[in-house]
Amino acid sequence: MYKVYLNLNELRQLITTSLPNYLSNAVDNLVLGCFTGLRVGNYLNIDPDVNINLKTGYIQAICNKNGPRLLIPIHPEIEKMIHRLGGLPRPISEQKFNKYIKEACRVAGINDKIVWFRTEGGRRVEHVNEKWELISSHTARRTFATNSIKAGMSIFDVMQITGHRSVKTFMLYICIDQEEAAERMKNHHFFSKAITVEQLPGVYWVKLNNKWIVAELHPGGVWKILGTEIILHKDSIDEIGEKIERK
Repeated sequence: MYKVYLNLNELRQLITTSLPNYLSNAVDNLVLGCFTGLRVGNYLNIDPDVNINLKTGYIQAICNKNGPRLLIPIHPEIEKMIHRLGGLPRPISEQKFNKYIKEACRVAGINDKIVWFRTEGGRRVEHVNEKWELISSHTARRTFATNSIKAGMSIFDVMQITGHRSVKTFMLYICIDQEEAAERMKNHHFFSKAITVEQLPGVYWVKLNNKWIVAELHPGGVWKILGTEIILHKDSIDEIGEKIERK
């Protein structure tokens, strides 16, 4: 089955949807996993008296039976949940959990069409599902990893929380599609400025904060607004225009 995650808007949509108690409890458990990165066996079985410390702002957990001890910051959504419920959501079996969170996501309108492919009998077969159909207990961990990386957190910091020891294994949890990757790249400085040839000292039109002004390039690469001692840092110049020939 194709692996998906819930972006922050979808999480907000899910949290704010009015649901019957049994679905609301399942959503609370899902949110717990989405903001801790814990494995399903951990986030469905957290002892709040032992593992959650609101005073220090951390959750302590063990990755698996023989895994490392994890120290996870308490996300504001988790703190809000604890205050709202007077603790953590009711425990639920994984089988019911998987059934209920699909139903909750359907009711919340998380129904984008997902097109995915799988090799079956040596043929590449196309499948189309609404997103809610692909949600499972493992979605929470992928959601935490993906949203953390998209927010700019260090891969290695996030791995300390998820308990992954291999970057290769961790990257299997990151769900960033081509459109999202392109959007992130578009905002990178690499795509923000055209290549310019090296300018010789002289007077030029330069674009600064969307306005064209006249500046002088001095030997050593120092830019100054013409007729002043105001220095312009090269990174602040949006574009360098034509050279002005002095008469």
